[in-house]
Amino acid sequence: MCAMLDLPQVTMPELLSILPDTEGYWIDEGGGRSFMVPDSLKEAFEKLRDKVENCPACLLAALRQKGIPVGAVEGFDFKQECESWWGDFNETQRQNDYGYAY
Repeated sequence: MCAMLDLPQVTMPELLSILPDTEGYWIDEGGGRSFMVPDSLKEAFEKLRDKVENCPACLLAALRQKGIPVGAVEGFDFKQECESWWGDFNETQRQNDYGYAY
């Protein structure tokens, strides 16, 4: 998605360094595992969002690589983020191609 806007690709190690470590936040209980959301996640996710300029694919990839459940990030809905991102992209393309917005 970043390439579509000619945005620089941020390396995965750089993205992962923004998010908190998950060690100690996974607990075993009742035969399953639960993730206790660290207080630092909300602020870290906003920094990550700024770093990747709201790219939903980068946000999801960083969460998955770090081992943070997507549902642990309040307000992040990958499908909705993608729909919004593509809507903005398509609108920009229409403006660039035809000189007007719908």
